[in-house]
Amino acid sequence: MTNDGGETWKKVLYIDAEHGCADMDIDVNNPKHCIRDDVKFLRRPWMFVVGSEKTGVFRSVDGGRTWTQLGTLANSGLPKNSDGSACA
Repeated sequence: MTNDGGETWKKVLYIDAEHGCADMDIDVNNPKHCIRDDVKFLRRPWMFVVGSEKTGVFRSVDGGRTWTQLGTLANSGLPKNSDGSACA
């Protein structure tokens, strides 16, 4: 999160080194309301991994200062792939 146009940053939502923000949406009518999803993404020549049990959907109502987890990939309410994992 930044309050000075990117000059300094504060880490406020961090799962671990393997997970990161894949997408974030900000309400144009109230920019303090944000939703983001954090996923594990790993690509190697011999494998491709997207998602894990820690992957989740998060919401902030204070412009990103604090985040509440709405669900994990397993219980996010997203449609399921043929292997049972959620479509993210």
